Amino acid sequence: MRLGHPTEAEVIIAPPDDCKHWPRRVGGRIAGPGEVLIRRAATSVNPVEWKIREGYLAKALPHHFPLIPGWDAAGTIAAVGQGLHGFHPGDAVYAYARKPEVQWGTYADFVALDARAVAFAPRGLSLEAAAALPLVGLTPWQVLFDTARLEAGNQAYVKGLGADIVVDYAAEPFAAAVRRAVPDGVDVVFDTMGGQILADSWSVLKI
Repeated sequence: MRLGHPTEAEVIIAPPDDCKHWPRRVGGRIAGPGEVLIRRAATSVNPVEWKIREGYLAKALPHHFPLIPGWDAAGTIAAVGQGLHGFHPGDAVYAYARKPEVQWGTYADFVALDARAVAFAPRGLSLEAAAALPLVGLTPWQVLFDTARLEAGNQAYVKGLGADIVVDYAAEPFAAAVRRAVPDGVDVVFDTMGGQILADSWSVLKI
């Protein structure tokens, strides 16, 4: 796929169905020690993917061509790298597949990943649902707990996710609604929109 050309894609020849006996090659590389090869059943489309496709992040994210996008995956283990224990062919898994360089993503039928980025798929969820979880699940967790260091008793205003207090921003400015609901201000604002919304968010923080 070339940046800025959303209708063009690289064609990858998939391995045979008896993939457990296949040499574990994906995009010209081998699933080596510590890696698993996932037969992808589902992936997701996040804003970062179309931004990569359009070339907006070309300077921010190291990349190489041919380029296959995709950072989320769910599927079954097709093969296990040498010396790796804990995963077996046929295991249902999901993964956050971001790598240091953007090239071999999860829009391919098969993807080789470091086993540390892979987990067993949640029971009770379809693989399609599991594929929608990794990036959107990790992002708020990292922002709220790793970066903002929220603790029990803290309050946060989160734009675009579920919450205890819901603001109808079409009916009134969100900042006014938040100040009315939490007069003393919130500890953290988690904004995923930017622009004027981010600028207005400063007024709802605790002083």
